[in-house]
Amino acid sequence: MSNIKHTLILCLGVLLGMTAFGSAEAQFHWGVRAGADFSKFPTTADQFKSDYYTGFHVGPTVEMKLPLRFSLDASLLFSQKNVGITSMEKTEVKDILKTNYFVVPVNAKFDLVSLPGADVMVIAGPQFNFMLNNNLEDLKDLNALRETEAKKASVGVNVGLGVRVLKMLQISALYNATLSDDYKFTSLNQTTQDVFNAKTNSFVIQAAVLF
Repeated sequence: MSNIKHTLILCLGVLLGMTAFGSAEAQFHWGVRAGADFSKFPTTADQFKSDYYTGFHVGPTVEMKLPLRFSLDASLLFSQKNVGITSMEKTEVKDILKTNYFVVPVNAKFDLVSLPGADVMVIAGPQFNFMLNNNLEDLKDLNALRETEAKKASVGVNVGLGVRVLKMLQISALYNATLSDDYKFTSLNQTTQDVFNAKTNSFVIQAAVLF
């Protein structure tokens, strides 16, 4: 947890430093970002499988335009990630693990191609996830989940492509890979450890309106 906080503080410090000492050409735009997440846990266990389920995120965002076709953005988003979990033992039992977060993505963007009225961007950067709550206690049918520990914070990385239309609308498609565990299974059952000592991976479709 402390390492994640230190990394977040470092990234925000760099962003603030660029704001204070950056070029006079830098421009700031504020707005709202929202979108859909399609999330699952990767697993090779025979007794469990994980399916993509749809979640969402929404919140304020700020973008700083920089010289040489670069820009930076940072957002504070409420995010709900939903993961489908199916137990294959005896009879199939399916539940949806719902986890609510505050997430802070900090992305660098580079304009690859400029078209009339639109720019195509490549996007990459870290994302910091702070867990608010989940519905583990409600998943009564999956008994193995009762010994699962939810991590309070995790860090991941975003990578993808986006399109900026008429300077105020941005649409992007990202892959978000969590680099540290969201959940840790505390018993000795190796099968369930394989599922839940896991990192939530998501495909993300989002739009931002900037002013």
